[in-house]
Amino acid sequence: MARSVWKESGLLAVAVCAATAAGAVGIEFLPNGGVQAGEGVRFSAVHFSDKWVNTDQIERKSFLAEAVRDGATTRFSAPWKLNNNSAEVNMSVTATEQGGNAWKFDYRIDAAKPVPTASLSVQLSLATTSFAGKTLWLNDKPYVFPGDTFKGTWLKLNDIRKVEFPVAEGMLSIDLAQPVYVSVTDYRQFNANAYGLRLTFPGTDGNFQGTASLSFTLRIDPWRGEAIDLRRAVNMGFADDVAGDGKGGWCDEGSNNDLSDIKPGRIQAAGIGFDVIDPAGNGGKSCIVLGGGKRPHFPAKVEIPAAGKQFRTLLLMHALASPPAGVEIGAVKAIYADGSVGRFPVISNREVANWWQPVARENGVVAWRGKSGRCSDIGLYVSAFPLENKPLKSLELEANGAAPAWMVVAVSGAAQRIVLPKPVGYTLRAGDEWRPMKTTREIEAGSALDFSFIQDAPAGKYGFVKIKDGKFVFENQQKPVRFYGANLCFLANYLDKEQADKLAERLSRIGYNAIRFHHYDRDVVQNLPANSTTFNKQNLDKLDYLVYALKKRGIYLTTDLFTERSRKPGEFKSFPTLELQRDYKLAAMLLPEVRDNLKAFARELLTHKNPYTGLSWADDPAFIGFSLINENTIFHIINISSSDEIRRIYNEHFEKWAAEKKITVTDQNRLEQVRAFLSEVYCDYYDDMVKFMREIGVKVPLTDQNFIMSPNLTAHRAAYDYVDNHLYWDHPVFIGVKQWAPPSQFLNKSVLFARLQSPCELAPTRVFGKPFTVTEFDFCHPNGFRAEGAPIFSAYAAMQDWDGLFRFAYSHSNGNLFQDATIGTFDVVNDPIRILSERIGIAFFTRGDVQVAKAAFPVAVSPVAHVNYTSNFPKGAEELTLFGRVGSLLYEGDGKFSPALPDDTRAIYAYDSSLNSKNVRIPLLTGRKSADVIAELLKLRILNAAQIQRKGAAVTSLTGELSADFDKAVFQAVTPRSEAFVLPEKQRAAGRFATAESTSGFSVFSAIAIDGKTLAESSRMLLLHLSNTDTEGTRYASPEMTVLLSYGKGATVVRKAVSQVSLKVSGDGWKLYALNLEGRRVGEVPFRKNADGISFTADTFGPNGDALLAYELVRE
Repeated sequence: MARSVWKESGLLAVAVCAATAAGAVGIEFLPNGGVQAGEGVRFSAVHFSDKWVNTDQIERKSFLAEAVRDGATTRFSAPWKLNNNSAEVNMSVTATEQGGNAWKFDYRIDAAKPVPTASLSVQLSLATTSFAGKTLWLNDKPYVFPGDTFKGTWLKLNDIRKVEFPVAEGMLSIDLAQPVYVSVTDYRQFNANAYGLRLTFPGTDGNFQGTASLSFTLRIDPWRGEAIDLRRAVNMGFADDVAGDGKGGWCDEGSNNDLSDIKPGRIQAAGIGFDVIDPAGNGGKSCIVLGGGKRPHFPAKVEIPAAGKQFRTLLLMHALASPPAGVEIGAVKAIYADGSVGRFPVISNREVANWWQPVARENGVVAWRGKSGRCSDIGLYVSAFPLENKPLKSLELEANGAAPAWMVVAVSGAAQRIVLPKPVGYTLRAGDEWRPMKTTREIEAGSALDFSFIQDAPAGKYGFVKIKDGKFVFENQQKPVRFYGANLCFLANYLDKEQADKLAERLSRIGYNAIRFHHYDRDVVQNLPANSTTFNKQNLDKLDYLVYALKKRGIYLTTDLFTERSRKPGEFKSFPTLELQRDYKLAAMLLPEVRDNLKAFARELLTHKNPYTGLSWADDPAFIGFSLINENTIFHIINISSSDEIRRIYNEHFEKWAAEKKITVTDQNRLEQVRAFLSEVYCDYYDDMVKFMREIGVKVPLTDQNFIMSPNLTAHRAAYDYVDNHLYWDHPVFIGVKQWAPPSQFLNKSVLFARLQSPCELAPTRVFGKPFTVTEFDFCHPNGFRAEGAPIFSAYAAMQDWDGLFRFAYSHSNGNLFQDATIGTFDVVNDPIRILSERIGIAFFTRGDVQVAKAAFPVAVSPVAHVNYTSNFPKGAEELTLFGRVGSLLYEGDGKFSPALPDDTRAIYAYDSSLNSKNVRIPLLTGRKSADVIAELLKLRILNAAQIQRKGAAVTSLTGELSADFDKAVFQAVTPRSEAFVLPEKQRAAGRFATAESTSGFSVFSAIAIDGKTLAESSRMLLLHLSNTDTEGTRYASPEMTVLLSYGKGATVVRKAVSQVSLKVSGDGWKLYALNLEGRRVGEVPFRKNADGISFTADTFGPNGDALLAYELVRE
């Protein structure tokens, strides 16, 4: 039925181009008398027979009428041939221009004989892409067009006289000459992307005969708005030089996190213009920033003169900084000339939200997008507030301090009623774009997906992990070793013996050679016993057996000594109310009683004898290292997610510390002195814990503070045996009341959009001369580009010569390990895309296919941790990751560094401003931004045209193996034994062995030799062609899939992607097999021979109805 509504879409496109305009705004006639009325709107007469066979007036040969024009009137008149009906009717359509962007339409249909009729109407076809979420008014009552497909008829209403809805050009209204029956159908249920709004001819039900008429006046009222002058009210500029100095601008978070990307001038949003002030012409002021609460240096209130202006709608262009979810952060007051006041509460995540990663809200459309140094997607919202239609005296904006900052860039008023479109829901369903797929977790032994050849079992066979020349080595082998694995969290660590063996074998076949036990401490102790160090013996036994099972298969282990362990209320006399995780971390660093608790737990865990290995954990060489406390970065957590009570305790100790040292604390020096105190507290704690660990017999390397990219932490990290850190791409932002649960927000863009922010942010945090691990990394679901994660992250990690990578996480529960479950944000166990992509990461990193860069670019930082604190390195320092090895060193003055400068240092990034060219002969880099550092490297001739193309839009490493084109969002890694390409739709990449072009959809393609040879010599290769997977029924706020509302419970589905692949193989005897997720061959794939080798079409929708993501190419 509905297919015919849009089957003439080709005709429509031609007709609009050839149409004659009937007026100044938005009305065009189609060849057969249909009408195009604004963007995404067309209407025509439509008849449905009693069998629901439809005839549209604009169908070919249905209504062959030519326009007859007479002054302001255009008329179409001709017989109308109805489908599946021998009865003949005549129809005339008359349109008369009324002036003021209005037209009167008169439809008349004459039938000499009865015409079986289910419906006769003028049907408005409204494109769902234009109208989903917008408001439709029928007799002034609002209805919101559904975002998800509505089955059946959405609306059925009698006696409708007026229809209104917004179009791009203005407000479209239809005034009917007499009341009519109106229905609205969502034609997406019939695979057509439109709503059908029918204005029914009165008296035409059943067997219609005689004359039927329908008359209405259509008007498009153009949007009319006026910007309100804020020049006298603004108090901040867009740019900020120094973070946290209380001076601004923007939200006072420094030059890496301000709004300097915005350009002054006019911005159009919601049909209305907004004026963005040029700070250069207004004393450096261009926006209003309100605070109170945590940022009292920002005012809480501002008044804006309105000078008697009169509007129906007030519109704010604004944003928030780090707001809590779903709370009132302030209010807008409209103060009218007659003394009355209208107050409009502003609710976070309803009107407005954080300026990072903006997404549409119930009363907030994203009006502007840009970038800052720290975030690749920033933006501003426009919110609408209804006003009484009378003169205004002024507007008042007042913040209540719930959000650290409320930033207002522009304010405008509109003459019309404006209701912003609501976010439209999107439920993922199988169809043309997504296909259900068969899933399995187990891998067939010896198959092309079995990467257990990476292991050298059992773990620990070469003795303990030691450190030599800044690398991990085994004490009895003395050659560098790398680890690539995943995290097991919470109950995923507690399995029966059969499950543990099954899991260990599976992890081995994926190719993991290391596992991190995480959040294990919650369940290894008794649930709130007499104290928090009494172990659950049954669970400890399960954990011990898992150690044994993993060790037997060559999988090494690491963990943190505190992550999630619960405490008994009142357990600590020095901190009776201790409850929060971060409070425990902070308390363990300061309070002897709490640190003794940490030591007691560590002693019991590390010195108990594992009955299955016969060794204590401290004596077991299968452990590669321990982190003392997970994510305990003291400078950071003292202010984030910790309690007022722990801050009070710290402040009390600080005051005593300052008094003992006879330091006079002022408002000017307080922050720096507090950090000096925190640094001393931390160093005392770390030294004490290392001494304790060695006393109880721990032999492996130790680390700590595996969180935050601050240069100031280098002074602490330089004391560790190895450095560990964590980084995620597209980590969820939880925007609901409950943390770690939907609704959650995502960027859903490739990391190439952010100039490889991951892994570039991490690289400077490594300390040269020490091993570097990343025990938590992920490209999180539902990011549709996460297949790029393993190839990109592992390729640069290998080039940097890092020492360990751990995906976060394999699973957070034991249930997910052995039964079908939704693809989770972090868990890869049920995500075929991330699991398959691990093979690329393991080839690049563990096997060492990507060569280590010789060139080094150390970053020189101050050895004084507490001075000039910042949470990130400059983008200029991070940019160096793309070309050579990057890491930090402490600059001790007089040209001396600790540790020493690495071999082949090409240039030093002088983050410590005391370092200058008089101190060293090696070139210095100082550029804060990526472009600045690139310019310096080119000037020094360290880089040339081979590494930099199109002014840095495309870059290649100094090794020549890794390339990234940021404009095209293409990445490629080309090594002798493996190649991988990240390809958006319509993009192409070519290596020495493979060439791939994505003809449909985003995909990652990789070729990996799995017989120990190079690709050019190999007779057996694994080919991967990866797109995206999700769970059917997963619900998002919009088709852009940036806000996850709820997880689905249906089948795993794969997104369609098609690529044309060519491979440079020689000789005969080649066969290409399709593989299922077990690695089993499920059929041959045809390919074409050519002079250079073979070529084939890779399609994630396999020919047998299942997904096809992996291939095996063999020469038999």
